[in-house]
Amino acid sequence: MAEPKPTPDFLSKQVREARYYFLDAPGSSRAPLRVICGGCEYCQPDYRVQRRTFEYHCIEYVMRGRGHLMLAGKQYKLRPGIMFSYGPGISHIIRADPDDPPTKYFVDFTGRGAKQLLQSADLPCGSCRALPPVSQVHELMELLISNGSRQTPQTAEVCRTLLRLIVLKMGEPAAASPEDPTGAHETYLACRAILDQHFLKLRSLEDLATRCSIDPAYLCRLFKQFDSCSPYQALLRLKMNYAATALIKSGRLVKQVAREVGYEDPYQFSRIFKRVHGSSPKAFMDG
Repeated sequence: MAEPKPTPDFLSKQVREARYYFLDAPGSSRAPLRVICGGCEYCQPDYRVQRRTFEYHCIEYVMRGRGHLMLAGKQYKLRPGIMFSYGPGISHIIRADPDDPPTKYFVDFTGRGAKQLLQSADLPCGSCRALPPVSQVHELMELLISNGSRQTPQTAEVCRTLLRLIVLKMGEPAAASPEDPTGAHETYLACRAILDQHFLKLRSLEDLATRCSIDPAYLCRLFKQFDSCSPYQALLRLKMNYAATALIKSGRLVKQVAREVGYEDPYQFSRIFKRVHGSSPKAFMDG
């Protein structure tokens, strides 16, 4: 089993919960493009990050909540669907709205072409813009967390490919996103955030709908409109991604991890794990 990577000291401690992955440290910035680390942070009300510069290029995506951002002297308001970038030479201040602190994804990367990669997505280093509701960046960020935690010989290349795919999705024109006068996208984002935060305790579509205070049928319509999978499929994927990370990093038994994600029957858990990841839990750990 691979040794765990040390936690970078630039990560904020003002988070109530976080899911991170850490890849090998890079060489020269002229080396090939590579992902360094990333994850999802559930910010505390007092969350604040202030830097004059940053060693790597970074993109951050706000899933829910609100806050305030200053990039290179320009001010922006953070809300669901906002993505921004920073990197070497770009001063930035990120603050949470204490009444509605954000949940946000980030990915740090470096190497040849990193700056040009951001420019190709109309998000040059030190800029901020809103993404269309159907951008699927959320799902791709989740795939980065899942794959970045595996530490296999293919991890670096898989994460590099996912980063490029995120950038391609970011490059889709915002004009393709319809107006949302009903607030349906905001409702979807709120439900998705509840799912991301409480998936270990949720057992079914009905559990999620109850937690979101909406009808299960309407919840399914929201996911059909704004996501690439059903809410139940999203729940299973989160559980199995968590399980994959736990199996690799904690060394716990399959039956222990199965119970943690809500399955008393380890055989049922193994079947679902294989359906999601393409291999059994044991094969996954050995790979």
